Amino acid sequence: DREEYAEVEAELLNILQKSPEMKTQMIYSLLLKIYGMQKKQKKVLKTLKTAIEEFPDFIQFRLALANTYFNLPNYDEAVKQAVKILESDPMHTNALILMADSFMKLNQPDDAIKYFQRAVDLEPENIPLNMKFADLLAKNNRKREAARIYDRMVNKESVARNEKFLLWFADFNMKLGRKTRTTQIMRRLDKLKPTGTH
Repeated sequence: DREEYAEVEAELLNILQKSPEMKTQMIYSLLLKIYGMQKKQKKVLKTLKTAIEEFPDFIQFRLALANTYFNLPNYDEAVKQAVKILESDPMHTNALILMADSFMKLNQPDDAIKYFQRAVDLEPENIPLNMKFADLLAKNNRKREAARIYDRMVNKESVARNEKFLLWFADFNMKLGRKTRTTQIMRRLDKLKPTGTH
């Protein structure tokens, strides 16, 4: 496999060097795939930076660069790259989520909440995004706001049948003193698995 990768890499680099008119997003994408599979982070970073210089309007390269920095981890640089994406596309949900995730890692929950809110406003039906946002709110003493999001999500089919979540949510509501809501959730759980059928 290594030899095959080396051959393909050499061919692609040869195209980039000797045939500038053949420089395409696909060539850079293939190189990135090879370097990613080989876990060559330095080459991934260098290739992404070059690809961004060649195709500055192709946001996917900048998003990949931001994600690469996030995974290194270099959260400050991930934020810088995401900001550049948002400058050209303020409604880029993945960049907003990356900003929020980076700020969570940087222990800046207020900034994380701000960017999660913007992403949720753009994708109100995105269940995992809403749940992640609600979890962040709950962890930052904004439990009532989190409860409103959880309440909205619990009516979604995939969430409504998740026993583990429903048990957790019943406990969450009990701790908030929402006895009526806790009872409703426990009834829903009982309908999923009636007592005595286990």
